[in-house]
Amino acid sequence: MEKLSIIRQYFLGNAGLLEHVKVTEEYRRLMRILAESDEALTAKLESNSELYELFEKFKRANDEVTAEEVETFYEAGIKFGALLGIELMKE
Repeated sequence: MEKLSIIRQYFLGNAGLLEHVKVTEEYRRLMRILAESDEALTAKLESNSELYELFEKFKRANDEVTAEEVETFYEAGIKFGALLGIELMKE
């Protein structure tokens, strides 16, 4: 098993104080829209198995690409912050 870096451990909630991060109302609003839209589309597509499977495949791929994107940008941000801190300490 690959050893996770401290950056990934923090991101995944295995280190740090992530329980103190507050979710915004805008995030909650957007999540409600996503959930309601997903439920409505799923209900309409259940009668057409080909479209239903295509939609499920789309959702899985979208979830995976979103997770990859978030992790990549999160790690880049942490690394940038660390490099910025090092540069500031040199001055």
